[in-house]
Amino acid sequence: MAAALNLLKDKLPHEAAGGFDRFNDALGCNVYKVDWEALKEDVLKSKKVQRVFDKELERKGKAARRAMIAHAKSIVAGLTSGFSSYTVSALGTLCDVLAPQLYRGVYMEPKDYERLRSLARGAEAAKSSLIFLPSHKSHVDYIALQYMLHRVGVSPASIAAGDNLNIPGVGGILSRVGAFFIRRSFGGADGELYCALVAAYLQELMKRGVNIEFFPEGGRSRAGKLLQPKIGLLGMITSHILQDEVQDAVIIPVSVQYDKLMEGGDYAKELLGAKKQKESVTGLMNQTHKLLGSRHDLGGIHVRIGDGFSLREYIMTYTARRSLDYRSLLPARKVALFKSVAYKVMDNMNHVSVVTATGIIATVMLTARGRGVGRTELIAKCEWLRDEIVRNGGRVFWPSAVPSKVVVDNALALLGDYLSSERLLEPIYSVKNHLQLSFYRNTLVHIFVEKAIVAAALHSVMREDATKRSVSRAELLRRTGVLSNLLKTEFVYRAGTLPEAQPSVEQRVPATAPTPCPAEGAKQELPNPPKGVESQLLKNFNIATDAMVASKALILDPSNPDEILLFSTDPELWSQEFTFLCMLVWPYIESYWLCIAGVLGVFTPKLAAGPGEAEEEDKPHNHREKQVDRLVREETFMRQLQTFGLNLFHLGNLTFFEAISAEYLKHAVATYIDFGAVRRRNVVDITKTSTAYIELGNEHKVDIQRLYALEEQVKTFRRQGKCQSETQSFPSHLARLAFRSKM
Repeated sequence: MAAALNLLKDKLPHEAAGGFDRFNDALGCNVYKVDWEALKEDVLKSKKVQRVFDKELERKGKAARRAMIAHAKSIVAGLTSGFSSYTVSALGTLCDVLAPQLYRGVYMEPKDYERLRSLARGAEAAKSSLIFLPSHKSHVDYIALQYMLHRVGVSPASIAAGDNLNIPGVGGILSRVGAFFIRRSFGGADGELYCALVAAYLQELMKRGVNIEFFPEGGRSRAGKLLQPKIGLLGMITSHILQDEVQDAVIIPVSVQYDKLMEGGDYAKELLGAKKQKESVTGLMNQTHKLLGSRHDLGGIHVRIGDGFSLREYIMTYTARRSLDYRSLLPARKVALFKSVAYKVMDNMNHVSVVTATGIIATVMLTARGRGVGRTELIAKCEWLRDEIVRNGGRVFWPSAVPSKVVVDNALALLGDYLSSERLLEPIYSVKNHLQLSFYRNTLVHIFVEKAIVAAALHSVMREDATKRSVSRAELLRRTGVLSNLLKTEFVYRAGTLPEAQPSVEQRVPATAPTPCPAEGAKQELPNPPKGVESQLLKNFNIATDAMVASKALILDPSNPDEILLFSTDPELWSQEFTFLCMLVWPYIESYWLCIAGVLGVFTPKLAAGPGEAEEEDKPHNHREKQVDRLVREETFMRQLQTFGLNLFHLGNLTFFEAISAEYLKHAVATYIDFGAVRRRNVVDITKTSTAYIELGNEHKVDIQRLYALEEQVKTFRRQGKCQSETQSFPSHLARLAFRSKM
């Protein structure tokens, strides 16, 4: 592995004359010479904004138009930012002084440094903007990337930040180093105007060649892995190219990873149901005092630059392959294009992401089957996982010149708060904080996720029938598709490709894979993947199974290569890789099972009856209707799910503590809404406050047995725990526990 640049310490070539004082010579637009007042005027004069003004004139008259223009000016005044060389220089110097109190360095590969400089030179020649799209895990992301741009000699970016950060005293400083604040939602009475103003502002930045930075995930990931992308700002930027309002822009995915996260404790509280603390001056001062009051060691910050690409070239290629005219795309086609760009960015972000030693240790600890892991075994397993990551195409920050035991000890010191240590014959480590460790494990799940889903699908066959000796490729593909569709909100699946030397899909998997029901006479409630993704699913499935066969995580039947042999149901006889892969994805599956089990507990009359109360068949019919037709506040429902999960975990009915994570459960609810099992209804009260409620989907109200079938099918993919029952679909007393949980 090439030595990484430590941007806090290493002197870069362009800095010979004095670091932050030389920003005026940075590659790209000189942001200090931009006329920001003229830019504001151009935003208000843009065609998009003028069309909104004209609509208001037609609807309500001249007075309403004048009022809208005044409102637009106030929005633009708060929206637009600028750059002060004095403020940038002062904050840069402050970072140089204070950052070493928290971090060991901002690390960047030399090849990334050269790639970024090359992209910046090309964009400068074409007078185009660089659009930086980083992963988002911490508020430090804003500072890390901007600092990195300054240190490598690239013009700083104008950064889209949530208006929650525009707090007194701080917002003004941030706006002078490029931050512009946008609302979390573009809805409301002035939504059309606000959307037009933001789009026009981005257009004017791009016309001037100002670099732009925003987070495609929208908010910070509390779980450690990438969130599904939002296409709002990215769609606006792409639209400017589609409409020839801007010639081009260069998209640059960026991955930012941390040895230890500053907000780890806050995230753990939020994942257990605590409300996010609103940003405030007092909160900022308290946090600053806590961090700088004494020296902290948060390890390093690892920045990796993805493969930049011309947005116009991508649009031309995308539309040409589909025989479309990019100037006249229908709205649905535009949305498909925006999503294609977004997922290309996310896929590349995952590809260049680096796995840290803390991520490796967290994964080893959370995938271990015993109560603890001894030091010798821990080092050996970390080395095994490090090599597996590299073998599967991932990147690891693990200094090759440093002995493994030193790297492990160093990472253990960073994770000290999350692990317990018993000093017996040798140190034995056990997990103390599952949620905080799971954040670091999740930073590497994307490397193995396709293989992990195949492994969990294979395990579901073994769980259903312990006497079965093999399963066909086609049936394993079907189960893999069902499970990948269930977890589609959790993961950004890679854009897989089949090497030319491999046999065609038709030779390996029958064109018409069987779709047997999950049980005799039962209806398939878990949907198959939607049309349009089958080809990608086949590619990823074939790549994953071939790799697993090569490593003996899967074993083909020697007499029939289309059949895959099953392992014994005894986990002790499984291969190390197969166990590891299943353990990566089981916590998510268990969370999705918990969610649908909670739905059963809340909405089905039989399970909602209390001890000694009449069951469904003894209740009058109107009781059943009252139960299935009820509305439950989504916030209350989520609290009940977590209370339910805690009880199940302590009773042994839930294996993975991470399954009660608010982030996992939120994604599970969204998936079941998409499947139609439940619905979200927004109710507006007399104060015009909108509250989200959850209710059963219409078809499940009519046929409640479909919920039971759905729960059974999700349960099939779970890990078989010691306290789980195969004979009873769902323990009714625990369902009542979920229904009656109050907080």
